Amino acid sequence: MNSRQEVEQLWKIRKDELSDAMEADIRLWNMFDYKAVKRRKNFFGVASRIDKMLDRLIIFDLEEEVKKYAETGLKYIEEAKVFGFRKSDSRTLEVDEAGYLYRFYKYRFKWIIYSVDDEDLAREALQILWSTIEKRIARKNFKHILYDYIECVYLAIKCRDYIIAKECLEYMSKKEEKNKNNIIYNQSTFLKKIVDSLEDNYSDKTEIKKLFEMFFCKIKNDINILKIYGQYAVDVSFIYFKYFCEDKNKFNPIDVTKSIRDGIV
Repeated sequence: MNSRQEVEQLWKIRKDELSDAMEADIRLWNMFDYKAVKRRKNFFGVASRIDKMLDRLIIFDLEEEVKKYAETGLKYIEEAKVFGFRKSDSRTLEVDEAGYLYRFYKYRFKWIIYSVDDEDLAREALQILWSTIEKRIARKNFKHILYDYIECVYLAIKCRDYIIAKECLEYMSKKEEKNKNNIIYNQSTFLKKIVDSLEDNYSDKTEIKKLFEMFFCKIKNDINILKIYGQYAVDVSFIYFKYFCEDKNKFNPIDVTKSIRDGIV
């Protein structure tokens, strides 16, 4: 089986998994039963499950479903804020964590529902996340911190905070196994090229666009690249369509998300 066939098989498996997960979550968590979710005080837990489904719903051409899910998620996090609920499944979120997730989910749900890229909201979420990382470093708590850095760098690029983005990339580069033969394999190197270009007012726009074309070609055909980026592949696509795509009409949740399946050319 060649890489393209493997990728297509993976999409098929993921679609089956999504269908099973949707049915299980709707049944187990009463996702669309407001009274049941409120009774459990589990608004954040259900919002988290909804967030994880959104990109896959779009990839599998379920656009009508995705808005229903996003609207429900937005309603739940707003209710969590009103009632002061911080429960997420079996645990209670720290105050800062709840504050970050409220803003992050609201940013995500607004993007899906209204095609609105609310940079102010993303910046608020970024500041909380970055502050949390700094506190963890001060306490020498490094467990899973790489994932916080990765999440932070994509958020920083989205809201144009290149200072934080570069600090995150410096840490990531120290933890990343290097593949000298392909810049796309080196996530931190690829993202640093993007940040440098944005800071330098697109002085190397032609070169950067070629890198993006290579990325989309490989993510479409190479299962290894897809595994490396995982959920962050959509973030790379978001950055491309926001800053580097000349057709601004394509900067919307559908085109951004489906590009990791279909490519950009």
